Amino acid sequence: MTSILIASNATDAEAIKKAIGETFTVQAIKSPSEFAGLVEKPDLILLDHTFTEHSGIDFLRDLSSKHNLPVLMLAPADDYKCAFEALQVGADNYLVKTSNYHQLLNFSIEETLKRFKQQKQMIETINALRKRVAELEKRLGIPDKKPALATTQKKERNTYEEIAFRLTTGEISIPSLPQISIKFREMVNRGASAQEITNLLKHDAAISSAIIKISNSAYYRGMSKNTTLEQAISRLGINVTKAQVELVASKALYVTDNAEYTQVVRNLWEHSLSCAYASQVLAEIVRLKNPEEAFTMGLLHDIGKLGLLKIISELESNRKLENKVQSKELVEMLDTYHCEFGTTLLKSWRFPDEYLQVTKYHGNLEEADPASKGLIIVHFANLLVKSMGYGQAKQAATDLENTASNRFLKLNSESIETAKKKVGELMAEWSNSLGGLS
Repeated sequence: MTSILIASNATDAEAIKKAIGETFTVQAIKSPSEFAGLVEKPDLILLDHTFTEHSGIDFLRDLSSKHNLPVLMLAPADDYKCAFEALQVGADNYLVKTSNYHQLLNFSIEETLKRFKQQKQMIETINALRKRVAELEKRLGIPDKKPALATTQKKERNTYEEIAFRLTTGEISIPSLPQISIKFREMVNRGASAQEITNLLKHDAAISSAIIKISNSAYYRGMSKNTTLEQAISRLGINVTKAQVELVASKALYVTDNAEYTQVVRNLWEHSLSCAYASQVLAEIVRLKNPEEAFTMGLLHDIGKLGLLKIISELESNRKLENKVQSKELVEMLDTYHCEFGTTLLKSWRFPDEYLQVTKYHGNLEEADPASKGLIIVHFANLLVKSMGYGQAKQAATDLENTASNRFLKLNSESIETAKKKVGELMAEWSNSLGGLS
C-alpha cells in the first residue's frame, strides 16, 4: 500500500489520518528532526503549513535539496502566497485547507503521485532519445546544428546537459501546474454544471477573488457589481471563466526568490499575458469558434522559458552548476531550448496536442505541417506584442502584414492597428484593476 507521511501538528494530523487512513498507509511527524530518523522514506509527503514557524517552506527547501519525493502542500485559505512559494521551492502540488478540504485529500494525493510518476518517465524517455540521437549523429558525422556561439555556446551546452542530468537523477523536478487548473479543465471537458464548477473554485480563495474582480472589470462589467463567485461565473460564462482560471493559476508560477531573475520573470509574464490577450483579440477578429482557447494558448506559448529559468535558478541556489549562468548565455539558452522544453511541460500537464504544437512551433511556423488555426493565431500574436514592446527591452521592428501567419489570417493594416489598440487597453486594465494579483 502507498505510504503517506503527514508533516503537521498533532491535531490536524489525526484528522488527516482519519480521512485517508483507509486508502493509504499513514504515519506522521511533528518536527523536521523526526524526518531524519525515518528508516524508510514515504511515497509522498503531505506537508501542512502548520509544520514549522515558516509555514513548512524551510523544511520543504531542505527536503528538495536532498531527496526526490513528491510533496503535496496543505496551504492556508487566507494566504495564497504560501501555496505559490511552496511550488517555487519544490512542492509538486497544493491543496487549500478550506472547511471541507478532507474530502479532496485522496483525490489530491492520487493526482500528485500520478503526475510525479509521469514526469519521471517522460524525463527518462526524453533523455534516452536525446542520447540515442546524439550517438547516431556522431556515427554519421553530422555536425552540431545549433548556431556557433564561440566559448559561450560550449558553456550553454554544458549547462543544458547539467539540467538534463539533474532531471534524470531526480535532483530537480519539472515545475507543476496548480492542481485546481488541471481539475477545472477536466470538469469543463466532461461538461460539468456551473454549480459544480463554482463548488470547485470556492476551494481556492485566490482564484475565487480574482474571478470576481475580473467579472467586475471594464471589459466584462454589467449593470450591477458582482459580489459572489456564482454571480461572477454567471456573467463570464464557463469558457471565459476557464481562461481566467488558467491565467491566475499560471500567474502563480511567475514568482522567484532569486533577486537576479526577478526582472526576467516579470518580462516573461508581461509578454505571456500580452500574447494571451492578443491571441484572444485576433481570434475574435477572424471569428474563431472559441477565442478563450486561443487566449490560453497565447498565455502558455513561452512557458518553456519559465520552466528552464526556474530550474537554472534552483541549480544555482543549490550550487549545483560549476559556473554561474551569465546574462547573455541565459538569453541564448532560453531562446534555443524553450520550445522543446515548453512542449515537454505541457505534455506532462496533459494539455491537448494543439497546445503542444503551439509551444513547439510558435517561433517557426513553417516547420509545422499542417499548422493549426491556434498556432497561426499565436504566431502572429507573438510578433504583434513584440512589436508593441511587451516584455522586450525595445520594440521589435516587424512588417506584420507580410508575416508567414498573416498569409493565412489576411489582416489589413486597419485590423492590425485595431488589435494593437485593444491589446493595449486590456493590458492597461490588468495593470490598473487586477495588478494586485501580481
